[in-house]
Amino acid sequence: MNFNLSLYLRLACHSFFRARRTPCKLSGARLKFLLSSSLVGYPLLEAVHRLGFAADEVFHRRFRRIEVREPIFIIAPNRSGTTLLVNTLAQDQRFTAPRMWEYLFAPAISERKAIWGIGAIGAKLGIPFPKILAKIEQSFASNPANQMYYKAHRLTFNGIEEDNLYLLHNCSVYDLAGMFPFRELIFDYADYDRKIPQKRKQKDMHFLKRMVQRHLAAHPGKRYLSKMTTLSSAVPSVLATFPDAKIIHLVRHPVKVVPSSVKLWMGHWIRNGCTGNLKELVPMIVEHNKIWYERLHQDTAHLPPTQYIRVAYNDLVRDIEATVSKIYEQFGIPITEEVRAGLKEAKEKQKKFRSENKYSLEEVGLSMEQLAEAFAKIAPAYGFTFPPAEPAL
Repeated sequence: MNFNLSLYLRLACHSFFRARRTPCKLSGARLKFLLSSSLVGYPLLEAVHRLGFAADEVFHRRFRRIEVREPIFIIAPNRSGTTLLVNTLAQDQRFTAPRMWEYLFAPAISERKAIWGIGAIGAKLGIPFPKILAKIEQSFASNPANQMYYKAHRLTFNGIEEDNLYLLHNCSVYDLAGMFPFRELIFDYADYDRKIPQKRKQKDMHFLKRMVQRHLAAHPGKRYLSKMTTLSSAVPSVLATFPDAKIIHLVRHPVKVVPSSVKLWMGHWIRNGCTGNLKELVPMIVEHNKIWYERLHQDTAHLPPTQYIRVAYNDLVRDIEATVSKIYEQFGIPITEEVRAGLKEAKEKQKKFRSENKYSLEEVGLSMEQLAEAFAKIAPAYGFTFPPAEPAL
């Protein structure tokens, strides 16, 4: 069985019986989340997915034979620009990148075909499914409990998300910290390849490969593209599973990443009913980011240029056309006229873009000195200075 039932039960028990002295103590809001989502909705949804996986084995069994050839993985800590880059690359119609609804609600081929079928019938009957979904998204965004998360990362059903979400179906990924921020139970997943037992990793990676094959079966003739964030410490396992994968390593200065990451994770915890002093969890966020910067540098050092490229976030936002063109060139992917036109359009759009999110270290209870100390070991490898100086790759 792939599902990590042991971890799930420990997280659930901790939530009820050992969370009193944590920022996620058993308040009314927390109890509501636990009963409605993690202890009822989550198991029911996973039961439905298992039926979908079983149906795939009967009706779509040939997905197992699909060769995943040279998939492209954008890997970096949260808030490093992965969304901008994956959305830009996904404009190339030769690629296919999973959407949020596929990751969370329809990982099985059978589920996707059922949803597409319902959508087609609804269109013929005049049922405005797109408007209904837009209203659900609007309702989510307007909920006060979701405001901080939504400001940091706007969720849409059709938005491109991250491969680590597949492993939520396994209950075996660091993303679980967004629901259960209990360091003693979940933090090993921050240093995935070095802390998670080999048998567990094999199950996870086998599951991930099957999910990618399912996606390619549902989108035939395409090349797989995705991003990974909380799997930043899993590069060796990812490459063992997909030996010819292309890795794009995005690098943004920790002074920018960490405060934004704090807001993102706090947004998770607030919408999941954590009402305590969330700043107590800031050191955990700093620590997992430090691990991810270190592991990405260490685990990609041996990779040839045909398989790996390091991209500076500053270069990406300064000239997205030139930066993405360099990725195509280094990986030997021909640039079509359609892609060139799309990159020129992206460049013009990026010139006009102004982010509304401005997060300072002081705002999240950190100082420049604290980050300098935390990242002192890895700073020379990336050329980081504190405070940051340009360029910082």
